[in-house]
Amino acid sequence: MNATLELQDQNGAQVAELELSSIAIDCPTSDASTSNAAPTANYFILQTKAEAHEAGAECMTTTAAPPETDTTSSSQPDTNANNAEQVVRYPLACAAVRNTPTAPVVAPQGNPYDTSAAVSPAHAQALQMASLGHPVFPLYGIKNGTCTCGNATCADSGKHPRRSNSFKEATTNPTIINMWFKYEPELNYGVRLGQEIGHTGKMAVVVDVDRYKVGGAEALEQLEKVHSRLPATVEVLTGAGGSHYYFMTDCSLSFAGKMGNNIDLKVNGYVVGPGSVHASGRRYEMEASSDLFEGQVMADLPQWVPDNFSKSAKLTECGVEIAPNAEPLLPHERASIKHDLAVISAACSRDTWLKVLMGLHSRNQSKEMSDIADEWSQTCPEKYDAGAVTKVWNSLKPGGGITYETVRMMAEEERIKDVDISKLLESLNGMPVAKPKSATAANPIVVPDEVPMPAKPACDIPPHLLTIPGKLGLMVDWTNATAMKPQPMFAVQAALALGSVAMGRKFRTTNDNWPSLYFLNIGVSGAGKEHAKTAIERVLRAAKFSSMAPASEYTSDSAIDSMLRVHPTHIAIIDEFGYMLKAANAKNNTNGGTARKRLMEVFGRCGGTLQPKAFSTATQTQAQRDGMGPRHVENPALTVLGMTTPTPFYEAVGSGALTDGFLNRLIVVESDLGRQPSRFVDHVEVPENLVRWVRKCRVKDSGDMADIIDTAHNEMAVPAILDFSGEARKLFTELELRCIDRMDELEMHGMAEMYSRVREIAMRVSLIVAHSSEVDVIGTEHAQWAIDYVTFWADRAISRMANNIADSPFAALCNDVANLILKAGRRGLTVFELARKSAKFKGADTRMRRSVFENLESDRHIRRYDTKSASGKGKTRAAYIAFEFVEQADQEH
Repeated sequence: MNATLELQDQNGAQVAELELSSIAIDCPTSDASTSNAAPTANYFILQTKAEAHEAGAECMTTTAAPPETDTTSSSQPDTNANNAEQVVRYPLACAAVRNTPTAPVVAPQGNPYDTSAAVSPAHAQALQMASLGHPVFPLYGIKNGTCTCGNATCADSGKHPRRSNSFKEATTNPTIINMWFKYEPELNYGVRLGQEIGHTGKMAVVVDVDRYKVGGAEALEQLEKVHSRLPATVEVLTGAGGSHYYFMTDCSLSFAGKMGNNIDLKVNGYVVGPGSVHASGRRYEMEASSDLFEGQVMADLPQWVPDNFSKSAKLTECGVEIAPNAEPLLPHERASIKHDLAVISAACSRDTWLKVLMGLHSRNQSKEMSDIADEWSQTCPEKYDAGAVTKVWNSLKPGGGITYETVRMMAEEERIKDVDISKLLESLNGMPVAKPKSATAANPIVVPDEVPMPAKPACDIPPHLLTIPGKLGLMVDWTNATAMKPQPMFAVQAALALGSVAMGRKFRTTNDNWPSLYFLNIGVSGAGKEHAKTAIERVLRAAKFSSMAPASEYTSDSAIDSMLRVHPTHIAIIDEFGYMLKAANAKNNTNGGTARKRLMEVFGRCGGTLQPKAFSTATQTQAQRDGMGPRHVENPALTVLGMTTPTPFYEAVGSGALTDGFLNRLIVVESDLGRQPSRFVDHVEVPENLVRWVRKCRVKDSGDMADIIDTAHNEMAVPAILDFSGEARKLFTELELRCIDRMDELEMHGMAEMYSRVREIAMRVSLIVAHSSEVDVIGTEHAQWAIDYVTFWADRAISRMANNIADSPFAALCNDVANLILKAGRRGLTVFELARKSAKFKGADTRMRRSVFENLESDRHIRRYDTKSASGKGKTRAAYIAFEFVEQADQEH
């Protein structure tokens, strides 16, 4: 029988064990029989005790194996049988042999947590964490860019335990920690959470913020706005670009795992420790100003976290309670839902079926809604499974990502497909025209009371972004007051567009930022988005600048050039912008494509010259050539305000449009208010102060010289110049760094270009806001408002596009992987098997693969399960399995 070493921590708990045959030991050679095996083991014990003495270990327990009853058997171990144990366990070996008398305790010498001999930053910081009472344990490391577990396609590179369940055996014993890294210097390590530190009654927990994912940083900002800022505490910057915030809290508390979008609360598990190497090659490291090893203490977890995210608290999202809504449906709600479901076929893909159920669940979690979901599912008998419906419904939680609006949009799309245009036109042509009713004293026309309007937008827009500082705030208020269907966010867009065209060619910053901007308003039909056009035209007419709104669409690049030569400063208000984009994307529509490219060029030529396209003049006479005149445009000032409904816009916007540089020039605002009943509004004159401000932008006096509002197209503009204050410059410098980080985050999603012009656009907006405030310097308040406005709507647009654009490389990879896993059924697929079956997946880097699996878990109910054969023998198989097969997988587990 082989002697067995057992590693124990300071409390006597077993941490690792080792067959002596699995280590090559420097000891005296011997040809002795089996009876001499014990002295050889004792030699190793003495060697290990010496190492423990040098490391200052607190204690070391040694025991020896009982003597073999069969003294004639060979002393050589069965190396084939123990080969797996040699690979897995030898680095975790330590000095203890079973069943021998306890050895004397060696007195510690010096600092047992001394890091001077550490073989790596991970080794040094693991000792430091342990010295502060935080148990640690070994993780596989990163070597030559791959995980040391040996799996080239490992999905958890550098993050999974070196031994199964070793995080439950975490230790603070420095001798044990030193032994790990002595044999495997490239190890990473994990910090065990949820364990009492000393006898304080407190445990460490971590708020894990995935800033590198879409919406992660914003979700934390929203949480802190609703509650309060997280206190200063220990922060570790993760290798992927996120943050681990360490806190102390009472051991008696238990928590839900999620705090928000890409924000996890880590309690009963572990996190990768500082000093470890990420799969990207970057290390996890302490944030400089909150370094635990430089004196920063772990703050107590703020009370609002357990109040809202403990298992006894109600589920919340950004501080807004998401209590299950089990109220009975009102009759009109029930009718509306059934009306939508009637046009959506239950014989759809599983992905669509899940979206419908999630959308219904987000609207109402009552038994009545569950019955509606079940009733709809039964309309496809071939696929109907009552158990599956119940299981999926019960697994859903309130506050999920997919809302009922998704179901409603799916229904609208299906209705559009079923419309027979020819029959519709026939019915319209044959419809009798009603004569207007005449009112009499005896029979007056009854005018209904005004329908109450929503008090605020349905989406959570920061209130300060629903108005504009200065005179343009009058434009916002007046636009809302005169709208039959108010859309506050579109009113702000209209006001900025007015400022953009009014200031065109007349103002710039010291950084050569001009006020010309492109805007896009997205809203469902009948929502009131068209009022922005009416409001702008009325103000320009009141200011006697009607000629500055001459175009409603451009058919080609030549049309843009021609219009700019006549009106070098003007605004184009384009209805059905989404259809214009669709037409421009058509392969046989060269004019539409060139118009879009020309708009992109004009956007960047505000401070320079827009040169005309060259064409042949060979067929022209000399007189015709001489009569052409200058065709270039100096300082072109074009403002665009587009309006569209969601469906054509998202159909037109594919992954190519995200990178071609057109969409990132737009400030895209999508309204969540939906359709509204019209209200009765009285005629309200344009505010005189607003008209005066608009005129003052173009002419120096207050006279009626309205015709002289611009210099010729071939003459350079002489604008007024506004400088930035020192604080404003600092804000825009910080914004540029944020933009770079944001682009890195969005790279894997193919959307990095959407953030490339955020700083430039924000600086243009700050110029408009500063002049609206009638000051000569762009101050902090103007810069901050512009930054808040542009970044808020940029993030919202990116989030909406990520959910609605189906042909991005990331979406294509997710679909490919999901389909393969679904086809595999209850067996699922491992990472290795996916790499063999999908060339796209094989070519994806570790970060992209991780994002794919996160997407599949959150959106498609596909996750990783550790399974074994029915006999329970063999290695554990980590496979990704679809939700519908989980029950079978659990049986195999």
